[in-house]
Amino acid sequence: MSTGLKRGIWAALLLICLAVGAFALRGAFAFGEPPITPATPSPAPAAAGTSASSPQPATSSANGSSASALSTTKAAPAATSPSATTAATSDAVEPPSAPAPATTAAASSDGAAEDTATAAETAPEESASDPGAAAPAPAEEPIAEDEVAARMTGPAAPWEDVTAAPAHIDVYADGELIIGAPIQLVQMQDGGELNPDPETVGWYGPPQWGTTPGEMSGHPGILTGHVRNYGGKDVFWNLQGLAAGALVVVTYDDGTQAAFRTDADAVSMGKDALTHDPAYGWAWELPTEGTKLTLITCDADSGPGAVGTSTNNWAVQATRVA
Repeated sequence: MSTGLKRGIWAALLLICLAVGAFALRGAFAFGEPPITPATPSPAPAAAGTSASSPQPATSSANGSSASALSTTKAAPAATSPSATTAATSDAVEPPSAPAPATTAAASSDGAAEDTATAAETAPEESASDPGAAAPAPAEEPIAEDEVAARMTGPAAPWEDVTAAPAHIDVYADGELIIGAPIQLVQMQDGGELNPDPETVGWYGPPQWGTTPGEMSGHPGILTGHVRNYGGKDVFWNLQGLAAGALVVVTYDDGTQAAFRTDADAVSMGKDALTHDPAYGWAWELPTEGTKLTLITCDADSGPGAVGTSTNNWAVQATRVA
């Protein structure tokens, strides 16, 4: 075999090794378990200027992930007026909202006052139910509330204005902790990306986005995280498999907490669609004020090319229940 042929073979092998290394670094061959921190962390102090305020939707366009580190593409709707965005998304499919509490009619008694036997067996006019009626069978709701109570280790945060900064997130599916990570404040970069540190969930917060997760607002709180980190699974690796009814607990830096239930299964969409398609306007703006939270990550599958940049996002929305 000639020397030139041998050198050509070695050069080809070297190129193959470099390509495999590039795919591995970009997470094409993700391995290991996603990092999960303890469910009861010691939150770090909040950064200055993180108090809740009116949302300031950013207008930067999303152009995909960073070439140097896998980032979650994120931008607020182009329309900054709630009414304008609501009109643009009027035909979009909205996540299911929390059911309104049922109104129970009060039962009255027409028994004679002198008939003590009848009076003893019937409810007074102020009673809200008939004592003779059978007690309702236990439903799934008490079970769900028991889980919330078990996971809420601290006092509940305020429902109107949450002034503390989110410091930690725990997500439970079928009673199992599948996501657990500290939260850091992040801002949108010039390229239209939210890029939290590895093994950390990013809170898109002030001054660019004014909603704190868990408070009443016309915009949901936004939390983002990486799905991969240089070949390993990162904090939101399990997000794309999240189903309706999963429990999300956010712990704030003052020790208070808020619990959420996912409204529907996580959905996949193109990065441009997430930020520009009215069908996904619910991820950024609510038809009416509420206490919702949107979780966003990239697709675990790599896109085309040697760098393996993801081309899709996954998003799931949750409504506060405690």
